Amino acid sequence: VSLIVAHDTMEIDLTGRYQTEDAGPLRSSHACGHLLHWSLAIDPTTRRPLAAIACNVWTRSMETRKGDSASRPLEERESFKWQREIEACSKELEGAAVDAVLTHVFDREGDTHDNFLYALDKQRRIITRAQQEHSIAEGPGTLREFFATEGTWEREPICTREVPTKASEAAMKEARKKGRAEVQTVRNALTKMGGHREASLRVRWAQVTLMPDAHKKKSTRRRSAKVWAVQVLEQNVPSFVEPLEWMLLTTVPVATLDDALWVVDGYRARWPIEPMHTVLKTGLHVEAQSVKDVSSARRLLSVLLPVSLHLMRWAYGWRETP
Repeated sequence: VSLIVAHDTMEIDLTGRYQTEDAGPLRSSHACGHLLHWSLAIDPTTRRPLAAIACNVWTRSMETRKGDSASRPLEERESFKWQREIEACSKELEGAAVDAVLTHVFDREGDTHDNFLYALDKQRRIITRAQQEHSIAEGPGTLREFFATEGTWEREPICTREVPTKASEAAMKEARKKGRAEVQTVRNALTKMGGHREASLRVRWAQVTLMPDAHKKKSTRRRSAKVWAVQVLEQNVPSFVEPLEWMLLTTVPVATLDDALWVVDGYRARWPIEPMHTVLKTGLHVEAQSVKDVSSARRLLSVLLPVSLHLMRWAYGWRETP
């Protein structure tokens, strides 16, 4: 059995009347609260959420927020949450009756060199979307420059996939210059297209060797990481839509077009974890609950996570059999 395990982090903003004594800083310098990092098992075929496997709730300290992670041991960095959660998932499923092959999928925040080294050493299957420009050993320059060079990838087939619709920033900026009527015209075109659309995608893939960042401290002690890169580019995009462009990095071997498309679909399968955050915040009002401290928040989320999962299952069931 193959399962996609989506990982993500959610901020629980408790600023104001619901602020706890141990609330820590969040992304905004004016907000404070707790952090939830959790993993959701998803059916790779139907993309239906199955179960929350593991979660961790903690408070960020001011020392962590200062961004001095390079000077601290790996286990004390906040980015270690990805590796900790993978091990927690493996431990939770050790006694399962079904032998499941887990593929862990991250958003761009999970694009760290340490995550790739860990996955290769522990033989974990991970997929993440590239956030930074990676230097590679296969040629001078970066990974994107490597793919821009003719003949460096395996193939360039065209496929069709359902992808989310997002307004083009350039089109919206131009529309604002022309006035409200033009902005409304763009919005109406997006509404007519719907939240998702069928996109024509060009797929390229190659095995590459990621090099550690030379400008970071202790980079000489870090090893290179040999992974597979899958680039996805959208073709024939309407002017008012942001074209899809993904650079996916994975430890899952990619030798054929089917392998590359499986990685693309694996990344697409992580999308159900995003609306789960909306259910927790808007539907279950997790940020408006009166909790004493982070321990109370853990107990609260042990109840709210299963509830949000059931709500998502009902939503998916209604879409399939209305």
